[in-house]
Order: sequence, then structure tokens, then C-alpha cells
Amino acid sequence: MSAKTNYEIRQSLSSYYEEYAYNALFAANILWKQNLEINAETINFNSKSINIVKSIDEAFRREGSFAIELIVKAAMAYRLKNDLSNPKISKISSSHDITVLWKDAELQSLDAENKRRLIIATQTLYWSGRYGEAARSSKTLNIRDNIYRYKDKRSQNHYVQVESYNFSDVKNIFDFVVSQIQDIK
Repeated sequence: MSAKTNYEIRQSLSSYYEEYAYNALFAANILWKQNLEINAETINFNSKSINIVKSIDEAFRREGSFAIELIVKAAMAYRLKNDLSNPKISKISSSHDITVLWKDAELQSLDAENKRRLIIATQTLYWSGRYGEAARSSKTLNIRDNIYRYKDKRSQNHYVQVESYNFSDVKNIFDFVVSQIQDIK
């Protein structure tokens, strides 16, 4: 049997996911608070006029979505560690589709509004990725098509709509998962 790689070791550690989930939640909180204190609409940055509120909101959405993804993966890691996971699940998926991860982690169901927030978080993670432009690969197009399966019936377009997506919403979902992790431990 070959030795595990650092990646394989980290992937099995619930504390790894949990630590980074809390770090992302903290960053999202700082960004959310900062955005509430902004007085100017734009700033000249690197010879470009930047919409401050939009820039910070995008960063908040990335960090908040990342926090949710990681805490769900922490729940999956705890299930795996304690042999409580579905036998079909042998490792934590590298997917960013939080709706699928949620099911794999066997977490309790959310109300409809929070389910839509998970879709928003998934869309944020897939769009953000590492680049400011969504990738055009066939894998990404499949992901996009899978996200569109959640088309909001209330919307005229393919975008899921929610009443809000703020720090309180992210923290409520996060805390909901944390409470279930306590039950798993």
C-alpha cells in the first residue's frame, strides 16, 4: 500500500475543512461589515473607476459561499471518520455543487429560501473559480446546465432569486450545519 499524499490526508481531516470554513466565515463577516460602512460609490484604482460596494459584495459572496461549502465538507468528513456516511460515499467530493454536497453529507433539509441560497452559493463558486470569467470547458457547461435545473419559477430568467443573501443568511446556514456536526461528533 502506498503512502497517502498530503492532499489525501488533508481531505480526510474534518478539522482541516472546519478551520478553513471558519476562516472564510470570518472574512465574509469583515467584508460584509466593511460594505455597510462605505460612503463613496467609486474609487479610482490603478487608473480604473471601481464600484466599491459591488467589489466588496462580490468578495463577500465568494467568501460566504466558500464558508458554506467547507463547513458542509467538514460534516462529510466527520461522517466518514465516524463511519456514519452512506456506503457509496468513500471520500469527500471535490465538487463545488453545494446542493449535491449537502445531500452527500446527509444534512437535514432546509426551507425553500435557504435551498435557493445554496444554489446562489454554488453559482457564485462556479462563476468565481479562479478567474473573473466563467470557463468555457465542457465540464463547466455541464455544471451550468445542472445549476439551471434549479431555475426559479418566479423568475423570467435562469437566475435563482432570494429575498436576501447577506452575512446573517450565510451564518444561519453555517450554524445549521455546525449544530448537525455536533450531533455527528
